[in-house]
Amino acid sequence: MAHHSLLAATMGGLFLTLLAVAGMETSVTLHARDRFNFRQIDMSYLFLFMGAIVAVIQGGIIGKLARAVGEKTLIIAGMVAFTIGFAAVPEVYAVPLLYGVAFFIAMGQSLTYPSLTSLISKAAPPNERGSMLGLATAVGSLARFIGPIAAGFLYDRAGAHGAFYGAA
Repeated sequence: MAHHSLLAATMGGLFLTLLAVAGMETSVTLHARDRFNFRQIDMSYLFLFMGAIVAVIQGGIIGKLARAVGEKTLIIAGMVAFTIGFAAVPEVYAVPLLYGVAFFIAMGQSLTYPSLTSLISKAAPPNERGSMLGLATAVGSLARFIGPIAAGFLYDRAGAHGAFYGAA
């Protein structure tokens, strides 16, 4: 029974994480255009920067970190990084600072997502592991569908503060 509560909590965390990330991708585009007059190429550089951070952490560091401190610690650290990044975005008025908070968001994403997925794999009974990972994929798809809609609505109604504080 403890496995079921851990799986449910982890699936919930996965949903909220991916909801926030999918929403951020919409909101940061609108915010950067509105505040910094970003063009498509400027957004490309910002997303390239974030993607490089995610690639480095997920591609080479996450396994070592997970063995050293465990998935639960990485999830907490990732959530803290997300919260700092999301809460800071609407308060930033200089492009270099936007890149600074984007670093926190990318770090949060790269620590949280693989750690949640790993925890799901470890918490699921061996005969249900494939089903649980499939369910995690479905949960992630649902979050990626709802996230941009919710973030766009919040941004439209409450501006950057509403969208990013909502994600935080």
